[in-house]
Amino acid sequence: MRLTNRTGAEKLSHFELQPLDIAVGDSGYGYRKQLASARAKQADVVLRVCLSTFPLEHDNGQPFDAAAWVLHQHTPFAEWQGWCRSDGKRLRVRVIASKLPADKVAAARKRKQRKAQKAGRTLRSQTVQLAQWLLVVTTLDASWSASEVLRLYRARWQIELVFKRLKQHLRVADLRCHRADALEATVRALLVAWALHEQVAAEVRAALPSGRADPRQPLSSWLLAGLRVQTLREQVRGTWTLARLRACLPRLVRVVVSSPRNRQQQEADVRAWLHERLRLVVPLPQPI
Repeated sequence: MRLTNRTGAEKLSHFELQPLDIAVGDSGYGYRKQLASARAKQADVVLRVCLSTFPLEHDNGQPFDAAAWVLHQHTPFAEWQGWCRSDGKRLRVRVIASKLPADKVAAARKRKQRKAQKAGRTLRSQTVQLAQWLLVVTTLDASWSASEVLRLYRARWQIELVFKRLKQHLRVADLRCHRADALEATVRALLVAWALHEQVAAEVRAALPSGRADPRQPLSSWLLAGLRVQTLREQVRGTWTLARLRACLPRLVRVVVSSPRNRQQQEADVRAWLHERLRLVVPLPQPI
């Protein structure tokens, strides 16, 4: 774990990326230096970018006007391949543009308007027009289709839901300590608690007879997190054990597994797709 200030957190250099890893990040990571950091470790990236801060080049080294290219598209989907440059090195990239639904366009334009007003500047018309597009840069090769790259980026939202579960179930608010060592110790303790939660949650998920991977009858990760954190609290107090949780699990199925639904749960759908697409081998949970 690394403790940073509010301006230094979003850097891929913080992560111990390995060859063949895929780093998926929002626009906070969408800069050439972040991409170059991952490529130096032989990892690939899928990053949402702002074209004004991500210059691109043609094969011949001439600048590519990506904004004009996007705004001249008459289809809801487009792809371009070229280069970016960081610290004198050229890096091969693909740019994928996908038009957003009307409701998301309106929300995106409102966010940009608020941001411009807060900074005391006027919003350019080109910025308003570009707000209707999701723009992603990736270093993945052609074995990943453009639609798969976009699906992979959209799966990134699942980490935001993990943060939400962690904050609310562990009751994390603004930390009162002000010294760096006290802050780091507090955050580490919270992460240890969450790691203990995840270990048992994996066992519970694997033990359930249904709902583990079915997007139409999914396991509720929110309810499972609440159940597991409460169990952890009771373990610390000495009034509840894991043996008791395992004994009660057959009765808890109806609580944490949804009834059949018409709309697929995004998390279960993403899990199933990634396991199939990446041929992930899921390790069996160890006895607790």
